[in-house]
Amino acid sequence: QFYWETSEIHGTVDFICGGGDVYFNKCLLVGESRSASSKYGEVTLTAPYTDASNTFGYVFDGCTIENRAASFNFGRAWGGVPRLAFLNTIINQPNEIAAKRFTAAGMNVPADKFVEFNTKDAQGNVVSPASNVLKFTKDNKVNEMETILTADQAAEYALDKVFPTWTPDADCAQVGLGLLASEGNTITWAASEGAKAYAVFCDELFVGMTSSTSWTVAEGKKAADYLVRAANAMGGFGGGSTTTTGINSMKVDGENVVSTMFYDLQGVRVDGSQRGVLIMVQKMNDGSMKTTKIVK
Repeated sequence: QFYWETSEIHGTVDFICGGGDVYFNKCLLVGESRSASSKYGEVTLTAPYTDASNTFGYVFDGCTIENRAASFNFGRAWGGVPRLAFLNTIINQPNEIAAKRFTAAGMNVPADKFVEFNTKDAQGNVVSPASNVLKFTKDNKVNEMETILTADQAAEYALDKVFPTWTPDADCAQVGLGLLASEGNTITWAASEGAKAYAVFCDELFVGMTSSTSWTVAEGKKAADYLVRAANAMGGFGGGSTTTTGINSMKVDGENVVSTMFYDLQGVRVDGSQRGVLIMVQKMNDGSMKTTKIVK
């Protein structure tokens, strides 16, 4: 089992390949040209080699495709029992996807289940066809299937269906941080719920890690030169604090704020560095919660 979230993955052909049940959540897939001077060649994004125990195979949900080649397709079968699903995909160059959308000819076996649902262009227009029945082949073996899922079928590929006993999105949730305060030559911050440690930066350069909620300002520096980022349980860092402008500078009775968390409008926890409309939730030391809608 593998999980990728908001990752950026580049390649030219078959560059996402291999086995397992793998979930790609809101990733950017960049198909590169095989020419330095022009959009050349056709990119094949994936080549699954999943087996019968991998119920779902490769699942791409809410990902964006940026094509820098002449054309591209979602993928082709490599081996095993190849399974592949592209759900709620955004294609920046929808006119450049291959006519069949997948490579129908398998390398060693035909595709077992290659599907698509609700593909859109960058403006939000649906560009997946209403129906796309394909014959996937290898030598004299043929698997014919409807590659366009219904909404009910697509719902079966939700993250909690693919990983019913694992919550990797919770493990990866980034931890936000509120306003830095300063007193004398020390900066302090409120502890963030779920933070395991804090990385301290000065003038955008990493200067150290700490498990405390304070740091001594270096000689010749000031509090405004510093940024602190909270690390989650997996070691991933959130967007960080600020002492000047931005949503993290907003607080309510800062001395009483125990933790600050940020969510997008879909209720997904984020690190607070994103632009747009966010919900800031601050936990106070008396146990109360303060919720503020923020536009950054």
